[in-house]
Amino acid sequence: MLLTKKFLMMIALILAGLFLASCSDDSNNVTNPKVVALSPANTASGVNPNPVLTIEFDRTVSVEQGNITIKNIGDDSTVEVIDVTGEQVEGSGTNTIIIYPVANIMSAIGYYILIDGTAFADEFGLYFAGINDPSAWNFSTLIATTPAGPKALIAALAQEQGMDAETFWNTVLFDAKDILDGFCRFGSATGSELQKYYFDTFCTKESVNYFSYKHFIVADEKMKYHMGDKYTFLREAGTDKKARIRNFCNFLATGAQETTGAQKDYTTDGYYFRYENGALGTCCSEAELTDDGDWVCKLYQGEGGPCDPNGTYKYTTYTPGTGYKVALKKGSTREVWTKYAWSTVTGTAGNKVDLTRSPTKVSWDNNVTAPEGYELVNLYTVVDPYLWCGMGAIQLTADSVMYFFGWYYNHIEDKESADLNAFIRTLVTVGKRSFMGALWYWNYRVISNLAPPPIEGVLNYYEGKGADSPCHDIAISTYLVNGGCNDSDKRKKYYEYFTNTACQADIQAVEGFFDGVKLNSFECKLNSKSLETYCTDTVFK
Repeated sequence: MLLTKKFLMMIALILAGLFLASCSDDSNNVTNPKVVALSPANTASGVNPNPVLTIEFDRTVSVEQGNITIKNIGDDSTVEVIDVTGEQVEGSGTNTIIIYPVANIMSAIGYYILIDGTAFADEFGLYFAGINDPSAWNFSTLIATTPAGPKALIAALAQEQGMDAETFWNTVLFDAKDILDGFCRFGSATGSELQKYYFDTFCTKESVNYFSYKHFIVADEKMKYHMGDKYTFLREAGTDKKARIRNFCNFLATGAQETTGAQKDYTTDGYYFRYENGALGTCCSEAELTDDGDWVCKLYQGEGGPCDPNGTYKYTTYTPGTGYKVALKKGSTREVWTKYAWSTVTGTAGNKVDLTRSPTKVSWDNNVTAPEGYELVNLYTVVDPYLWCGMGAIQLTADSVMYFFGWYYNHIEDKESADLNAFIRTLVTVGKRSFMGALWYWNYRVISNLAPPPIEGVLNYYEGKGADSPCHDIAISTYLVNGGCNDSDKRKKYYEYFTNTACQADIQAVEGFFDGVKLNSFECKLNSKSLETYCTDTVFK
């Protein structure tokens, strides 16, 4: 039968309509995103103070715009307003949104959460309706007898002095107005070419908030959320408030000395530089890198002038030598394997560094080989030379940066490979990441392959949980951070200021004898091996 042109046109229109209807079903027939689970759960009571908030949706959602508001049930006052596009909200592109409050949440009266109806949407542009009813998401917390975690501890110390936590951070602990990130506030673009490059590139509007209170608190909360019970910073069971103050002030004193501007006699002048400016003033050439695996650029003041990021003498004194090897993803110039790296490689043998372990584990490897899809390269070749300078709150350098990189992508973000250059660059641009590096160093990094406890574990050790051990003050933390006692006098000044002036804790030095050697918890002396031996080898056996 001959089909008429009119009949064929009708068939085409019908089929087109059916096709359009089927296509529209994906969006028109899908309901708006719904909540599957909340944490803390709605109407929960007895929640641990200062919880991280999470929302699990029935599908993938993305952050759009709007606020999350935390309110006090007792008087409907606003506790905190969180912009969903800011650093306190994570999870865009997944079905779980994580919220890191900065405000102290520890009232038994209770809290409720409100969410704007423009905050989250799915792939079709359908918005989560939001939460505007106080009964939809509310909870109450326990009243803790001992403040647990930095947020609670700082809030308690601040309250004792009649101020809020952020003001305490910015005025009592540090002089934010005059000192915080002072290099970028008041520095000049003078010195070597590399120093000028850093000033011009990284001293931005954002840099003045690099070491802010918010960045520190969000970093700590993120560590706790992802590491759970494996992360005990200022939360270890059995330690009292004074013990936590000791630990906290050791952390602050170490970071302050590492980043100091030394303008206020080692009191409120900490967290001044964001990177080791001095390392950028002395450079060497690629030919001067050695194969012993250390950060071994020979000290060299180039005859041709100051360091030039585009010239011959461009590597800093922290650049890892040719003995540091990593597995680079084939076809990439930056994507590095996050599972293993190798140090002190000569020929086909060297130390194999297991980056999946925490603390990192090192073992001998007679057959240094990259996995399938990767190739073995020198570590320094995949990172911009000027980034090897020591940066962040504890000035991470060569091997420490690599270990933090591996730890991060095995414990925080699960990735087989990641852009190492971009990761290191975040340490000089993202304050939250910088503090995470410092907290990793404090809680997980160890100095030797014998795997003594990390700094946090040593400082929290008390014989009989009392205060009569020399293993909890600035002497041992200085030794564990540096592998020696350099700048111990400056760290001691900071420590004494933070403990007894800022925190008003009346911390006194503890003395004791070990193998006939008198130990003092405030005195780190050059080559003081006895204190390290006592606090790491003997105490923890």
